[in-house]
Amino acid sequence: MAQTAKTYGIGELSVIVGGFLMEGIESVTVEFPNDKASSFIDGSGNITRILNAGHKYCEISIAISQTSESNLEMQNLFDTDAIIPVIVKDQRGNSQFTVGEAFFIARPTAEFSKEDLNNREWKLAGIAEVAIEGGN
Repeated sequence: MAQTAKTYGIGELSVIVGGFLMEGIESVTVEFPNDKASSFIDGSGNITRILNAGHKYCEISIAISQTSESNLEMQNLFDTDAIIPVIVKDQRGNSQFTVGEAFFIARPTAEFSKEDLNNREWKLAGIAEVAIEGGN
């Protein structure tokens, strides 16, 4: 069977925050800090699976180039303390993450350098309604 080449490019990643399509995306991280379940083994050797109600909570870090106008849109959303939808979608693949009610958890560090272009890393959190970690 013939192999097919797969292609990935950060430019093919759509990131929509509060209805705004972000530009100048350098990286996106979606982290789920809580396990889906844990287990307990009693004295008789019986195993019980304990589901974690908070397993869909996620934290999203969006790094945007400091020259991107999207930083101003993010700053306005941050300043209004908005509860907003966030969608991250790989246009070439199957990966997609949707948080209907996300909120900001950290302000980015403003870094300026005479030699380097820096990113602004915006951090949001919420409950993932769609979490597909697919391939392309």
